[in-house]
Amino acid sequence: MSTKFQLASGPLSYLGEVTIDLELKGKHFDQLVVADQSNYERAVLSILADLMNEDPYQLTMSEMYHLFFFVKVTSLGHKVPMNVKCRHVLIDTSSAGKVQRECGVLNKTEYSLIDSDVVYASKDYKIPEIEFVCGGTVGVYEVRPPTMTQELDLMAYYQERGISKEALVEDKLVTLEYAKHRILLHLKNKATGDRFNDRKQREEALKDIANNSLAFMKKAADYMEEVNSFGISNKRMSVTCKECGGKSSYRLPLWAGISM
Repeated sequence: MSTKFQLASGPLSYLGEVTIDLELKGKHFDQLVVADQSNYERAVLSILADLMNEDPYQLTMSEMYHLFFFVKVTSLGHKVPMNVKCRHVLIDTSSAGKVQRECGVLNKTEYSLIDSDVVYASKDYKIPEIEFVCGGTVGVYEVRPPTMTQELDLMAYYQERGISKEALVEDKLVTLEYAKHRILLHLKNKATGDRFNDRKQREEALKDIANNSLAFMKKAADYMEEVNSFGISNKRMSVTCKECGGKSSYRLPLWAGISM
């Protein structure tokens, strides 16, 4: 049975609300089990496309997380089993000297989704605006989250260059460039409605970022954090390793709760 689901992003949302069947089927389980972290978002969107009347690719990243978690809670219950890898650094002593290594033990734990708050944008929420100098012209831009279509195209942009999803967070230079691309994807020219969705246009605009003030970068980062904060807000949890006693903190990932 389909139900109306109000998205938490308010004026920032491209859909506002969706009509969705909240029950996952066996075929959806198959899709999720064979998916890996590099393409999990696409698997989730494929499932949402089967469940909802609207186009899930018009959801923002935070809306996709919120909606999919709600589907999982309805289908599976609020207790989500997880394996959290211990990142605690251990020092082994041998004849060769002291060697550092990551513990790496998987610790079973359980996450309760009712511990997650949902943050809603108010109906009168004012979309943040920022000045950006592009092509020598100062423009006023709204700061809005990109759609999943734009998010996936950015990921594909890097994959086509042979850059893995892991490198986006592990390679500092790649991470910095990726962050600048995402800044541009959040900008919408208030006067013209233009956005930096075209890859070539965005590559040119990356050069303009270097000539904008540091204050622009700080303000853009703050506004991006604000506009992406609406939806499910998972508390940071902690687990103590059963082997080494080290403590690891984590938040609920998109793929949690469904595994073989």
